[in-house]
Amino acid sequence: CPRDDAGFERSEASDNGRYLMENLGVDPSHILEESVSLETVGNAFFTRTIHTDPRGLRRLAIVNNAFHMPRTRAVFEHVFAVPPAGRTANNSPEYDLTFVEVEDRLPPDVLRARLEREAASLPKFVAGGPWRASTRTLAELHNWIFRENTAYASKRMRQEREKVDPKVLNSY
Repeated sequence: CPRDDAGFERSEASDNGRYLMENLGVDPSHILEESVSLETVGNAFFTRTIHTDPRGLRRLAIVNNAFHMPRTRAVFEHVFAVPPAGRTANNSPEYDLTFVEVEDRLPPDVLRARLEREAASLPKFVAGGPWRASTRTLAELHNWIFRENTAYASKRMRQEREKVDPKVLNSY
């Protein structure tokens, strides 16, 4: 994990926030970092539960690499559509999500490996896919994250995890 000059861990969110402030002039008060997640579903879930729902935010810009945008879009659209506890889809808050793609800037072999991984995982997350069918509410989504998702579920500590292709690792 990268560290700052003082020795503290630096998250991807803080690096991106720094870029927005230093290169695009974004005021720090307009940036909310989500540095809890370990993967895309976590990005969406923790953004919603830590920032958007508590603050009543409804307009979000989701920025990601072009290679990752189809899965990012599928995940965020679902996570921000599921109703919270005690609500139905008909009386849930509506979100205005804008998706912004940035160029990939990866070596061709790394990009090819990452695109293959993305293509293999996308069907799970699209409409009609098994993940959406099992996570129809925010409570079911929470349960899936902490019971089934191998990034967060404690059972991962007793399972052998699939190794990630070294080329794919170079895309993170």
